[in-house]
Amino acid sequence: MKRILLVIITLCALLLLSCNEDYKLFPDKYNRILSLKNSGVRELRSGNTVKEYKDSILVLKGGGNPDNDAFARIEVMELGKACETFGYEGGSIEIIASESYSISGGDDIVLEGSTRSRYIPITFSPENIYRQALKAKGKTLVLPVVLRSETDTVNTSSSTILWKFDINGPKVVWPDLSDISEEISLREIDCDIEAKVEYSESNLSPFVGKIVRGGLETLVDEYNSKNSTSYKLLPESSWSFDGFDVEAKKEIVKGRLHLSREGLNSDETYLLPLKFDAVSFPVGVSEEVRYLVVTNPKYVYRPVDRKDWKLLYVNSQEHWYGATLDLQWFATYAFDGRPETTWGTQWNGDSSNPSWDDYEYDPADKNLHSIVPTLFQGYREVPNIIMVIDLGREYNLGGAGILQSTKPEEQKVKRCEVYAESAFEFKTVREGGTIANYNTLDEGNDWKFFTTIEVDRPVKEYWSHVQTAVKGRYVKIRPIELFHHDPKAVNIAEFYVSELVSIDGYPVK
Repeated sequence: MKRILLVIITLCALLLLSCNEDYKLFPDKYNRILSLKNSGVRELRSGNTVKEYKDSILVLKGGGNPDNDAFARIEVMELGKACETFGYEGGSIEIIASESYSISGGDDIVLEGSTRSRYIPITFSPENIYRQALKAKGKTLVLPVVLRSETDTVNTSSSTILWKFDINGPKVVWPDLSDISEEISLREIDCDIEAKVEYSESNLSPFVGKIVRGGLETLVDEYNSKNSTSYKLLPESSWSFDGFDVEAKKEIVKGRLHLSREGLNSDETYLLPLKFDAVSFPVGVSEEVRYLVVTNPKYVYRPVDRKDWKLLYVNSQEHWYGATLDLQWFATYAFDGRPETTWGTQWNGDSSNPSWDDYEYDPADKNLHSIVPTLFQGYREVPNIIMVIDLGREYNLGGAGILQSTKPEEQKVKRCEVYAESAFEFKTVREGGTIANYNTLDEGNDWKFFTTIEVDRPVKEYWSHVQTAVKGRYVKIRPIELFHHDPKAVNIAEFYVSELVSIDGYPVK
């Protein structure tokens, strides 16, 4: 019994001793660990007239026992240490002067008790940094800082920040250096030339900037040598420039360029180098040159917009009653903007003949009339296959084109005649027309021959232009030669027309 009691007393003594012992779960150096949020490199880009730029440093507290007070400070690193830490070569960076920044409370940072973080405000002066940058040519201006503490552990992998500064005054540059193309379609035209103001927020006063007018021959020679061209310099008498109207703080600015055909040869291409006249700009300008390529064709053609076109007549079209649209070959597919669809003609069934009125007065599918206003039962053969399109208004027509189908089996048309008319009339046999008129549409119409389009097999647009405009609102398309021997099978993927706008700069009336 005494023995058992001795064991119990011994165990209790040991237990009391263990309760009084200062047991440590974490070593002292891991009780409070300090670090910087978003450590590493930060970039500050600003205009030189900005008075202040505010940022902040976020100090974090962690560790095994972070509920005690922690103490730290922010220091600016020495230049050599900054180069070593951030991987710069000596002499490539320069630390900004003390008057260019202020760190509020950075020399005595206290994170009390359960406080886990604290923002330390930092304010920069872009004006002062810019003045220093003008003297530090070729160097990057920086501010490197490091977190230090005598009482707590600092996580060295997250303890430094380097601010890099890109402080600039406004500078006028080209948005890009690609060539600009302008066509003098009339005797004189005006066009806008755009420029861009970098750091536009720093431009506080409006002004007008010019482009260089002298010494352009050398720039043209350099361009021709580089690009294997032989452009002539646009004569000084053929152009004038109002200048770039630069408003305060505006980024994209424009100037009006006036071009004239006076003194130019028709169908010749000219070059005008565009270079900012630095003397006329109160701010910096780019030394880059942009080029304006000027053409003045004798005949100016403009594609006619097809959105208002309507199909008025077609005397041959493949149509299957009840079939889905993708199994049809509507005549409207010749101007629907989709090269993969084509107008396809009727190729089976009975042949139309002079004694058969094959016009479908009452088609089996009434909905087809909303797509194709004229339906015929029999097939026809070239050159008796025709289509008529309403262009929406009258044009001075100058050209017509056909896009060859992408499908080899539908590359059928070799030559196609086009006619034009300012009025259009069509009568069925029941309305007083004739069967023969179904193949010509000559009755009641005065078609004027417009042009013949020659088409080849490579998939592209084939155009035919005329030098004397033909007035017309309605065009008649008449294939006259095919690549194959079946005269009743015709396909056209896309059909176009263009108007003749001017001749030698004078509008066509």
